[in-house]
Parts: sequence; structure tokens; C-alpha cells
Amino acid sequence: MKLLIIAFTFFPMCMTSQVLTGYNSGFVVTNKNDTIYGLLKLRNTFPYRVHESVLFRQTEEAQPQPFPPAEIKGFVIGKEIYESKYLSDKKERKGFFQIKIKGFLSYYEMESYGGPQAGSSYKVLLQKEDTDQLFIYDVGNFFFPFRRKLSEYLKDYPELASKIKHNVYNEVHIIQIVNKYNNFIKTK
Repeated sequence: MKLLIIAFTFFPMCMTSQVLTGYNSGFVVTNKNDTIYGLLKLRNTFPYRVHESVLFRQTEEAQPQPFPPAEIKGFVIGKEIYESKYLSDKKERKGFFQIKIKGFLSYYEMESYGGPQAGSSYKVLLQKEDTDQLFIYDVGNFFFPFRRKLSEYLKDYPELASKIKHNVYNEVHIIQIVNKYNNFIKTK
């Protein structure tokens, strides 16, 4: 019985410190290609919030240092890899996009949080290798001409572009689209 009381008294304190910190091992790659190892945090667990800057600490005792997307090339937290990418073709603002598929056509995702009412939203970015041209859209934006724009972006693979244009593949098939494109380029 005493063991249970001790466990129930001590366990919430352990949970609280983990929830409050939320930092995980990783590293930051600066714009000068320096790699700095430490503890990183991109999200608050409670209340849930995605930070615009990654928070970095070299040690647990150090004060958090924010790294905005414009100041670093990217970072790694655990097995998740993030790159700093422009949010539009206008190249005005950057955000942190998680790499989902890296290839001839790379697929990235960025989560943003608009508060308890709006919830999370996602931005998808596709980028062909060795080009600055981006394909970016907000997931669930019904006003974005997804099929027309993506079929234009992937016009160098006419069969796939046609299937996208004629709604054989749509927004929910984005991973299949990226994989098909990468396999096509690989065998070209």
C-alpha cells in the first residue's frame, strides 16, 4: 500500500516535468553549415501549440534559444528531419517543413496551429530536385485548383499528369503521386 501511495505521488511529478519540458535530443544546422547538438522543441504538448521557431538548449539547464526558419537550414529531432523552406514562390517568409519523402520529387509537410477553435492545419510542399520551383498547397483548401496546378507541375510525366487532371489521382493520393513520379524519373 505504501508503495502505491509513493508511486501515485511521485509519478505525476515525473509526468509534469516531461510535459513541461518537451525537449528531445537533436541538432540544428545553421546557414553557415555548422551543426550544433542539443535539446530541441517544436511543439508544446499542453496546451498544444506549434512554435514558429524551434527552441534550442545546449543543456537542460540552459535558457531556450529560439531559431526562426530564416536563421537555420534545418534541424533534426529524433528521427524527424525538418528543413527551412519558403512558404510561397514569392520567397518572402520561411517555415519549417518535415521531410516525408526525399527524392527526385520531394514531399514536405508543415503543421501550423490556429488555436483551440481553428485547430491544426497542414501545408504540403513538393519540390523537384535541382530546382527552386515549388508546388505548395494548404490541405483541405477546396478553392485551390489542385488538379490543374499539380498536373502542370508534373507535365514532364504526361501519363501521371493526365491521371491527376482527370481525377484518377487527387489530393488524398499525394504519397502515391510522389512515389510514381520518383519511379518514373528513376527509370527514365
